[in-house]
Amino acid sequence: MSKNSVQKLKSRLKQHIQYALPSRWPPILCASMGRSGSTLVFNAVRRGQAKARFHSDDRLPLQLVTSDAWRPSQVNFHQGVVYKTHAPAGEMPATFGGKVVFVFGLPSEAALSVLRCREVLGESWIKTHFFHLASLGTISDLTEWDVLGYERQIVSWRESNAGPRIMIRYESLWEKQPELEAFLGFPVSLPPKRIRSSIDAMDPVINAKVQRTFAELDAWVDTLPKCQVLN
Repeated sequence: MSKNSVQKLKSRLKQHIQYALPSRWPPILCASMGRSGSTLVFNAVRRGQAKARFHSDDRLPLQLVTSDAWRPSQVNFHQGVVYKTHAPAGEMPATFGGKVVFVFGLPSEAALSVLRCREVLGESWIKTHFFHLASLGTISDLTEWDVLGYERQIVSWRESNAGPRIMIRYESLWEKQPELEAFLGFPVSLPPKRIRSSIDAMDPVINAKVQRTFAELDAWVDTLPKCQVLN
């Protein structure tokens, strides 16, 4: 049996176990526009959920509350499981019945982070990231226009009817942690806050071009509430 086949078998087995285990907790979807703190939040929420359900965030409990939803319309969401996505809200199935944590930030910083990841992680990572965000173009377009749909992402989740949502700007996560915990119904533990280095690490010419491209969208994002609960 190939490595890929084994991985698929393990994934199906985990899904069966997740479905079989009863839980009073609704599914939780950690969504974001990408490169805006989504992994940090996802890890904090899934650890908090594991402790709430199993009183432990060791490897097995953590795996039992962890999944992804890169294409939400194709996912059978389970109670007590935390999912991650970069999909817009329009892809959510009507049967979701859970809570959404949406993390966002300045589009220019997200774009610079993607370009930085290309240098560090390579083209394979870029291909996967663009797939997850259902990109409308390629990496060569990123300095020219909103090819990853940042505006579409934010607007879709603000106007969504997917159910209860908390929208938090990345920089405000630490000061808004009590609001996040109240929304989820259990404690979360965030790592120490770090200053994002994508801008300083990028070529100044590319940096300036990205800042010009996303200036208007950045200005709009700056007008949005730092933390907001929507129903």
